[in-house]
Amino acid sequence: MSRILYLSPDPGEPVGGIKIIYEHVRALRKKGFDAAVLQNKAGFPEWFVTGEVKVLDINGKLNIGKEDILVFPEIFYNILERVQNTK
Repeated sequence: MSRILYLSPDPGEPVGGIKIIYEHVRALRKKGFDAAVLQNKAGFPEWFVTGEVKVLDINGKLNIGKEDILVFPEIFYNILERVQNTK
């Protein structure tokens, strides 16, 4: 089964778009989808409760398969170049 992986930025202050990313993942998980947020900074965000949201650290070994769905915000426009050779 494919996963739905949302890549999230790590700004130092509250940003509404990040909360929406976490809300999307929470809603997908409640509907039974294997969804997670990909986060670069451990323990982020501290400014709101993440609840049932699964967060994966992208600094460790993270395997993104061909069947996985990668969702990223427009500020990461160059991400396709970084993940295009993913197996």
